[in-house]
Order: sequence, then C-alpha cells, then structure tokens
Amino acid sequence: MKKSILDQLIARAVLYATAAVMCFASIVHPAIEENGVIQIKAATPSHVITHRLSKDAYQLFGHDVEKRTNGKVKFTWFFGDSLIKPSQSYEALRAGVVDLVVVAAYLYPDDFTITEGLSLPFTMQNSAHAADVAWKMYKTIPEMRQEMKGFKFLGIFTSDVLNLHSTDGKLIKTLDEMKNIRVAVGSGSVAQMGKLFGMEPQLVGYSEVYMALQRNIASATLFPNAPLRSFRVTELTSAHTIANFKVDPMIIAMRQETWNELPPEVQQVFDELTPSFARLCGHTLTNEGTWVLEELKKRGDLFYTPPAEEVAKWKQAIKPMYDAWINRLDAKGLNGKAIFAQMIEISEQIKVTDTPEDAWWAQGRIGKKNKK
Repeated sequence: MKKSILDQLIARAVLYATAAVMCFASIVHPAIEENGVIQIKAATPSHVITHRLSKDAYQLFGHDVEKRTNGKVKFTWFFGDSLIKPSQSYEALRAGVVDLVVVAAYLYPDDFTITEGLSLPFTMQNSAHAADVAWKMYKTIPEMRQEMKGFKFLGIFTSDVLNLHSTDGKLIKTLDEMKNIRVAVGSGSVAQMGKLFGMEPQLVGYSEVYMALQRNIASATLFPNAPLRSFRVTELTSAHTIANFKVDPMIIAMRQETWNELPPEVQQVFDELTPSFARLCGHTLTNEGTWVLEELKKRGDLFYTPPAEEVAKWKQAIKPMYDAWINRLDAKGLNGKAIFAQMIEISEQIKVTDTPEDAWWAQGRIGKKNKK
C-alpha cells in the first residue's frame, strides 16, 4: 500500500514537472523580426516600474539603442516580476523566455562566485563605484569572464549601497545594539551578514520588505538607499544607520541565440554601450539614493554614521564572510586570496570622483531629483 501511494506521488510530481517545463517552453522565442524591426523582449525582475532605474536607465538605454540602429531594434520591457521573478532570472535567460534580462546574480552564488565578491561587506562605496570596479575586475580577472560564458555579457552593476533602517525610531549605533534585532532582508548574503552581527534576519526578498515591516515581522531592514522610496519603505522607517554595509551584484545579459541572430551593425551598437549601460545604472542608483536620504533628513528622520573604530568591530564580526568566499574560490581550483586581494586593490584604486557621466546619459535624468 505504501509503495502504491509513493508511486502515485512520484507520478504526480513527474506530471507537474513536465507540465511546468512545457509551459515554460511554450513562451520560448528567438528575437522576432517584424516588418524589418528586431523585437527585443527584456525583463528587469528586480526593479518595479516605479523604480528610477526603469525610466532613467533601462528605457533610456532601449531608446538609445533604437536611435543608434535607426529603428532597426525595438524593446518591450517587463518590469518587476510581471514576467519572471528575480529567482528565475538566470533560468529565464537560458530557457529563452527573454532576449535580455537583468540577472539577479546575488541569487546565483554558485554560478557567479567571483562576481559575488562585489557583495562582500564594506568593500564598495556605492553603486557608481561598484560598476567601475566590476568592469575592471571583468577585464583583468580571466576567471570572472569564464562565469559569463553561455550568454552575451553586457555589463555588471549592483544595487545601491545597503544601510540599516529602523521602524521604531531607535538608532542602532553599536554591535551590541544589533543583537537579536529582527531585520528584513532581501538576499542570502545580507542574511548571512545580519547573523554575524547577531541579528535575527527574516529573508523575505526585497519586494516583500515593506509587508514584513508593516506586519511587524521585523523592526528594521538592511535595504538599499535608492529604492527606499519606490518600494515605500520610507513610509515605515524613521531611523537610519549609515555605514554603507554592502551591495548586491546584477548582470546585464543577452541570450546567446538572440545575439547570434543580430546583424553585425546592431551587435556593434550593443558593444559600444558596454559597460556604459551598467555605469548608467550605477550612477542612477547612487544619485537617487543621495537625494532620498536628504529628503528623509529634511523630514526629521534620525541619522547616525558610526566612527571608524566601531566599523572596525563590525568588519571583524563579518570576517567569516570573507574567509568563506575565499574558501569557495579555492574549492573551485582558483586562488581565492589572490582574487580577493586583486578585488580590494581595484576597489581602492577607483574613486567615486573618477567615475564621470557618459555623454549619451545627458538626454536622461540619471536618478537626479530635479532633472526631468
């Protein structure tokens, strides 16, 4: 009898899995050319339509590609999880559900292990800085380029820098004050960092942080500065510890089959905009994050920036994250310490003041508050 029930369960699971694959496959398509126009299906699962990246970076990029190709290319954008979720971003690319996608690389640490290094705490100043660091890493670390095989690589950027935002009006100033705080987080690496601080991370995903705070599942969140507004987190938080804790990396990727179908002159346009598109994303987030925090200060929210000696304690607390990353690289046959040292050297060499805006961005807003 037990064997019969088990057989039925297995058969049912196989049936469901087969149906899911068939459903997924049914929307696979190559880039479609209609009336001489190449239709590019693009998804940004980590960013909703109200996010500044949607208009200031993604759509601006799409319009610029369309203009540079004299209308040969047309983009259709799917923002947020209207088509796929962040946790499906890489699979959707490989399955052909989309032609271009912002892959939530922070959710695929086994596939993008070196890229994940960008997310190590206290290594990146902000998203503009991280985009330039990522590009130099890509150009100088061959093993990182290997992670991008299987698709057309169009750049790396990161989330805006994460800080600690509380709902109860209490500033968190020390490592001791972090103990046992229930904090809503959007990724596994942020949860790991929170645990090492002594917090009680609630891993809910970035899109669910607002609900977690509203329902008192958490009393604080480690959340990027820029989308505090578009994800409505500003409606619930009133105290902010600004230590520029970390960023989460994202990869702009095009399906290899789509890339292969593009005419050489169209491919050249995409190449010309790499890594400028990723840099635009980084600057957009940094600019927006800056004015969002300024508005919160004007509103009367409480702010605290810890001194260097306190941050040193925090860095010591999360040192196991550095060690674990290095060990994971070693386990893949790479020289983890050498790659870590190279990333830190690049990060220290590149200053935010050395990351100017590119000329074609001038037609857009770039995350700035008062620019139309």
